[in-house]
Amino acid sequence: MRYASLSAVVLCSTLAGCGGGGGGGAAGATSSGTVNAAASGTGFTVSLTPASINASFPAEQQALQLPYPPNVDITASVVPSSVSTPVYVYLVDPAGVLVLGKQTITKDSAGHYSAKLLFNQSLPAGTYTGKLQLQICQDAACATPYAVTGGTLPYTITVTPAIAISAKINGVAVASSG
Repeated sequence: MRYASLSAVVLCSTLAGCGGGGGGGAAGATSSGTVNAAASGTGFTVSLTPASINASFPAEQQALQLPYPPNVDITASVVPSSVSTPVYVYLVDPAGVLVLGKQTITKDSAGHYSAKLLFNQSLPAGTYTGKLQLQICQDAACATPYAVTGGTLPYTITVTPAIAISAKINGVAVASSG
């Protein structure tokens, strides 16, 4: 199972109101925040927008193609949002469709959190379906997870075959792919 940290800052900003912004950490990176008594007894409720991801991009996508790298924006509402004990937030990506540790998190004025999820560009052509799962834990190893209602993000990602171009330069055939 692959764990992608949403970022050290997202945990702090999502659950402790520490402020917005931030960039990704390494897979499994953690951050401390706090959880109130209600959260430790009942867990968290998470609403994600969009409710599912449908994306398509060419295999071996190059920097000249936009967006680069392929990505999707998601927004999360987390209840409760105040905290009083350390928590750790992970996004479980069992199939490896995301680039680990590269998510960018921001907080808007309404208290919603946004993440730009970057897709793994090295996926071979094909269709990938599955679910990403948000986990909120009491410890860095996630040995003691909190109950999370919602937080599941189904996806269908289609990676189309790489573009192949052939041309003649000075009468000599030259082939290029990607």
